[in-house]
Amino acid sequence: MPYFCGPYQQPYNGPYGYPSMGPQSASGAMQAFGGQVTRVNGRNGAEAFRMAPNSSILLMDEHDPIVWLKQTDGAGYATVTPYTVTPYQAAPPVDVNGLEARVKRLEEVLSNGKSDDANAGGASQRPSNPLAMLAEFRKFAAGMTPQKAQQEVERLLSSGAMSQEQYQQLQTQAKDFMSLFGK
Repeated sequence: MPYFCGPYQQPYNGPYGYPSMGPQSASGAMQAFGGQVTRVNGRNGAEAFRMAPNSSILLMDEHDPIVWLKQTDGAGYATVTPYTVTPYQAAPPVDVNGLEARVKRLEEVLSNGKSDDANAGGASQRPSNPLAMLAEFRKFAAGMTPQKAQQEVERLLSSGAMSQEQYQQLQTQAKDFMSLFGK
């Protein structure tokens, strides 16, 4: 005898006691989604939430900013995966005028990379390219020891190539530099 689901009869339930289709009205038409948010208490609540085989659901945690994705396979075995939820924050607008001013200032520094003491004492002109400056510094630092540095500073002071004021500035910069390394 065939089974019919009339308007006054309950629909046939699928395996494991779950309906085989979504919620239906008395006429058999699918009902619109009610817009409910299912809330659970942590991982235990998400794992305890009963589901039909071959289904998935998002469960919102009551206490933490976590959404649990619970999926079941054909045998009804569930997998629960947590995802963190954070409020959306729009990116701050870019200040084009400030950016242009910074680029112009950087271009000026790079194009006018000569300092006042670059030609002092007949020294060769320093490169204005930051990468070339870094390469020059690495060559300089490769053979430099604290004793050699102290001898060089004393030589510059005694020859007049470096003033006492420049020496004080150099000491202050060295102390600031060392504080970056926590020493």
